[in-house]
Amino acid sequence: MIKQTKLDRVVQSFSEDEWRELYLAHARGERTDLIPFPDDSVQIVTNSQKGEGTAHGALSILDCVLSCIREARPDDMTRSLSVLDYGCGWGRMTRLLPYYFDSSRIVGVDVDGDLVESANTLLPGIRHQQITSMQTLPFEDGAFDVVFANSVFSHLSEKSARFTLRELARVLGPRGVLVISTLERSNMDQFYASDRKGKWIEGVLGPHDEAASQLDEAGFIWGDTGRWHEYGIAITTDAWITTRFQELDLDLLGTKYGQHQESHNYKFGVKRS
Repeated sequence: MIKQTKLDRVVQSFSEDEWRELYLAHARGERTDLIPFPDDSVQIVTNSQKGEGTAHGALSILDCVLSCIREARPDDMTRSLSVLDYGCGWGRMTRLLPYYFDSSRIVGVDVDGDLVESANTLLPGIRHQQITSMQTLPFEDGAFDVVFANSVFSHLSEKSARFTLRELARVLGPRGVLVISTLERSNMDQFYASDRKGKWIEGVLGPHDEAASQLDEAGFIWGDTGRWHEYGIAITTDAWITTRFQELDLDLLGTKYGQHQESHNYKFGVKRS
């Protein structure tokens, strides 16, 4: 574990490929000196994955997020951009970011205090902070150039999703880039067709035909899994996302699709003013 200024200095001595392999080496437990991973019992809390499997997922997410930023700000992808990882968990993504952004400009937030404590303990050079569901974020208006939320809006109720989007737009600066992952109709259909998840999703959202009808009509369907406040499984449509972005002075620029086992859809847009 190393402090902020030393972390930034050390990171710059690696090529991008070397940095990613270093990340995987830490995930495998072969190294613990620079960006150590927490115990498996902590890692599996967020997505039931651990070690190299969850690390490869993070790299796939990173590629989507970086691609969105570069498309939205083609002439302004610098280390000085301030970045918020909304729903950072134990810091799976924030461990990767110091290669691309100054660690002093990286912030992670999450509702789970134990995960945040793990992140701060193992990554003292990066700031992680606990937040409360449905409460105002502890940041000034326009505080960040980039905000991304992976596997957050695929779980929030519509009430919470609307509130959270407003908050993320509020802390996003002019020309700031917002990237969120969502689940859509095709994802929902795959859940229902799955031998492993079919009964589970029906228990959460109800029969397939009824869920599909509700999604077509409202553009949003959510079922409570009882894990956290206003948390469950959420399916949205392009129209619902587009409308919400427009309401918040965000130009929706497009969708990118994650690879590996985490096949979310990454919607990204830019704050107009």
